[in-house]
This record gives sequence, C-alpha cells and structure tokens, in this order.
Amino acid sequence: MDYHIVPVLSNTSSTAILNTAFVDLGENLWVDFVLTHTAQDTSTITITQCPESSTSSATIEQVPFVYRSSAVAGTDTLGAATTASSAGYSHSTVDGCTIVSVNPADLSGTSRFVRLDLSTNAARAFVSATAILHPRYAQATPLSSS
Repeated sequence: MDYHIVPVLSNTSSTAILNTAFVDLGENLWVDFVLTHTAQDTSTITITQCPESSTSSATIEQVPFVYRSSAVAGTDTLGAATTASSAGYSHSTVDGCTIVSVNPADLSGTSRFVRLDLSTNAARAFVSATAILHPRYAQATPLSSS
C-alpha cells in the first residue's frame, strides 16, 4: 500500500485542550493529519515531537509544519500550502477541514513520534483527526499493529 490510515482522535465535542495519539514516523516519508471540524472552531493547531511515544514535558517540543485549509464543507476548495512555525496556526474555518503535513526531516534529534495538538476553544462543536502515513517502503498489505 502507498499509505497507512490511522484514526488518532475520535469525534469529540470537548472544549478542552486536545491531543491526538502519537504516530511513529520512523519508517515513513511523512504524515498528513486530516482534521475535520464543525461550528466556529478557532483553535490553534501545533505539532509536537517526542523521541518516544510518551508525554514527558522534558522530551516534547513543537515543530514547524505545512497546512492547507478548506472552505466551508461541500465546496471542493482547498487553500494553498502554507508553512506554519513551531508556534502553530490559528484556524477559523467553519464546517471544514485542515490538512497538516509533517516531514520527518523537520524533527530534531532522535525524535520520531509526532502528534497534533489543539488549544482550548469554548465554541468547539465537534472535531476529529485521522493520520495518513506515507510509508518509506510500500507493501502490498499494511503492517498490523498487533
């Protein structure tokens, strides 16, 4: 397969800080996070790297990424690819999606795990995220997690 799809944040309506599950970029060329959101979700999106899939504050840090945002859902319009600094990107799309791409070459040190983080938002209705991993060595059958 040319890609591996991993659900990393199930549909939630929480207004708190949200973190997806970590994904391993060790054997992948890059990852695209597809973030879908409804209502006036104006969260700040950041990408966090970590050498291991833990959340120890001593080992995590934000990294730059590239993003594209859609217009309102159902309008087949996707914005230009834009680079965001490690400080993140504040989106204000209503009922749309944002695609966040991370290149493992942008990670520092021995980090190979990344996750997508969303800041708090009192107006968030629903949000979910899926990671699309692009394997370095494509296979006829994706590897099992077990």
